[in-house]
Parts: sequence; structure tokens; C-alpha cells
Amino acid sequence: MAPWILLKTQQRLRADSRQDLAIVGIYHSHPGGSPIPSSHDLQLAWPQYSYWIIALDGTMEPAKVKSWHLVQDHGFEEEPLTFR
Repeated sequence: MAPWILLKTQQRLRADSRQDLAIVGIYHSHPGGSPIPSSHDLQLAWPQYSYWIIALDGTMEPAKVKSWHLVQDHGFEEEPLTFR
């Protein structure tokens, strides 16, 4: 996500006091890959967000989904992810 888009969205959410909304995470897919963050993901990551990675293998099998957060100087750590 382009930094200016993220910043603009955060500003809009903060400016509207009627909404109790915040950006808590960003999702993207890894077509044909695994739900593990890549080196490219690490370069673009912001420390305060969760990152959902959805892995699609091109078959009819269900997608694999994992959630990660950036740990300073350690890369990513997996977060628990619960669907209800």
C-alpha cells in the first residue's frame, strides 16, 4: 500500500469524530505461494499493523491464511487468527 494512501485514510478516520474506526491491519495475497511473509513484504511493512497473507494455490483447495506482525529487528512473528 502506498504510504500516502495509508496516511490519507488515517487522517480521514481521525477527523471524523462520529466514527470509532482505525486501521488495524493490511491484507494481501500470495498467488501460488505460501502465507509466509516475503523479503518484499518485510521491506514494505509498517510496525503497528497486522498483516494477513492469503495464499492461493490455483486449485479448488481452500486458501491458507495467516496473520503476522512486525517485530523490531526480528522480522515477522505469527499472530493467532480466529474466524467466527
